[in-house]
Amino acid sequence: MDGENIENRWNSSTLFIISMVGAIIGLNGIWRFSYLVYENGGGTFLIPYIIAIVVMAVPFLTLEFGLGYRFQSSLPRIFYNIKEEFEIIGWFVVFLIFMVLVYFACVIAWDLVYAVLSLFKMWGSNPSVFFTSTLLHSTPSPYGLTYLVVPVGIALLFIWGLIYFISKRDINSGIAVATKISMVIVLIFTVGLVIYALQLPGSRTGVMALFNPNWEYLLNSNLWLTAFGQLIFSYGLGYGIATTYSSYLPENSRLIDTAWIVVFLSLICEVLISIFIFAILGFMALGNNLTITSLVSD
Repeated sequence: MDGENIENRWNSSTLFIISMVGAIIGLNGIWRFSYLVYENGGGTFLIPYIIAIVVMAVPFLTLEFGLGYRFQSSLPRIFYNIKEEFEIIGWFVVFLIFMVLVYFACVIAWDLVYAVLSLFKMWGSNPSVFFTSTLLHSTPSPYGLTYLVVPVGIALLFIWGLIYFISKRDINSGIAVATKISMVIVLIFTVGLVIYALQLPGSRTGVMALFNPNWEYLLNSNLWLTAFGQLIFSYGLGYGIATTYSSYLPENSRLIDTAWIVVFLSLICEVLISIFIFAILGFMALGNNLTITSLVSD
């Protein structure tokens, strides 16, 4: 057991739950979930997805919570404690997580730059071309890797500085504070935007297009594979996130109850964000005399 983790624990299970939900909600939950719902039978997709939550997400999260809570150590050390030869597996998972972090840091840097530019609508009449060509200077040539986009570079330095600042602090003054602030902002914006979007003309058409069930899809094995696959990526199962966070849990934590709360809140967030996205798409479709399908495919 790490001596550091004995004193450095979550102040409450609530902080742990908020941080876990914050770790789960990402691009997969915000963008990919709504797209998969629409492309895979609408509301029908929720049936295998909820089943996947019950039979896979909750058991796996409970297992990872149990490992972290039992050994209260880093992921490689946990694998080492189980069996010495397994330590390399722990380090391999850590390496994969670091590679994912590098990727998402870049994506967040793009978002940060784009958020600033959006205040002035600098993308003009063709946002896609502006993003790929003007902003990112995207090119198929390998020499593009040597080109430094100054605004993105500055944003990336800021993101890595923020990551370093948060990770150097203890669990409650670092990750917990950052997650509380970000989750409150996300919650306020999400609820506010959903309420606003549902008042727009055409919004209900978009929401109906998203959730209108196509029962024939239930017999399609690809639907079930897609639902289970989305769940693995969205909830970060096997990534070591849940195991690491749970290693800081206080004594007498209720692991199974916590797992159910985490998946329930995450599902609510995914559905709310999907409603907002397709309400806006319905409004755009009506205003531009287009179909929802054409907007989604674009």
